[in-house]
Amino acid sequence: KMAERLPSASSEKCGVDLAGNDVFKITLTLRNAKAVILSYGCIVEELHMPDKNDRLDNVVLGCSSLEQYLSENPFFGCVVGRHAGRLEPQFTIDGVTTQLEGSDGGGGGIKDTTNLHGGKRGWDKKTWHVEDVTTNSDSAQVSLTLTSPDGDEGFPGEVKAKVTYKLGPGPELHMIYTGTTDKPTVLSMTNHSYFNLSGAKTIGEHTLKLFCNRYAVGGESGDGIPTGELREVKGSVMDFTQEHVVLGPRIDAIAKASPLWPHGEGFEIAGIVGKSSNAVAKEGESALSIAAILQDPKESCRQMTVFTSEPQLQTYYATFLDMKGKREYYKHGGICFECQRCSNAVNRSNFPSQILRPGEEYRQHTIYRFDTLN
Repeated sequence: KMAERLPSASSEKCGVDLAGNDVFKITLTLRNAKAVILSYGCIVEELHMPDKNDRLDNVVLGCSSLEQYLSENPFFGCVVGRHAGRLEPQFTIDGVTTQLEGSDGGGGGIKDTTNLHGGKRGWDKKTWHVEDVTTNSDSAQVSLTLTSPDGDEGFPGEVKAKVTYKLGPGPELHMIYTGTTDKPTVLSMTNHSYFNLSGAKTIGEHTLKLFCNRYAVGGESGDGIPTGELREVKGSVMDFTQEHVVLGPRIDAIAKASPLWPHGEGFEIAGIVGKSSNAVAKEGESALSIAAILQDPKESCRQMTVFTSEPQLQTYYATFLDMKGKREYYKHGGICFECQRCSNAVNRSNFPSQILRPGEEYRQHTIYRFDTLN
């Protein structure tokens, strides 16, 4: 058998969704990286990246089957839309008020009236159209599209969205998002992958450095909705700026300091402050800002660096995780880096706008780049 020509990209039907639409699995392969994408939810099902010995392993959490993704996926790997994060259930644009359904839950002070990640049937629960699967000399990519009708989950305007996953050049995954609308609306997409660089039971021995000097206060009441206050991280448990902070003890300290909200924060990415994210993404890779560095210094020596056009990095420490997926998953078994427009910005005039109008194009470019520690 001749050696497979790399980069390679292939697509195969892997089942149907609850509405009977065909679901496809797209595999992108390089010599030193592999990504598996599902058209259902635009999900990154697997992401294989090299360790210190050049061995490829999956560094994202996932469900064991398509059936499990359809029934009990805690947002593993999916694209979230129309609104990433927590949103008050109503907003007003140009004097027109939109009322949304609640879709949040999980105990504590979390309100079931809050709109979480775009609603009960957000874009993570829709099957996207596989537009094209291509390779070039140093990368492989897939583009997926979704037309979200006017009134989808209560949001105004027909929105046409497109997400391109590009693997390469080298061990890195690019996520390039675009969107247009025919009525003024809210649009903020993100990817909700949970990362675990070692395959250990928790991410407690991973380290994290953030390029973020402030965070959006939202957890003090326990509902997680940003109040509009941006607070300096300096001198607090939210300060990940100094060095590579060991996650286990720090997550415990955060839980102690904010018992009603131990889940994660919406950090303001320092390099994007005052910039238009759409313009940054349009300019391309060189204009993106570094947001985070996650390391597994003890086991695999993998390092992941996050670059983005977005103003906010929402961390999630997998506080509600407890299930059997591809393997047994436990609380703090992964960490999410959701690069997005600031949650609830449509209701907070001091946050950068997340309103999209006819004639404008929403753009985002985020990169997860991998290498190993010397």
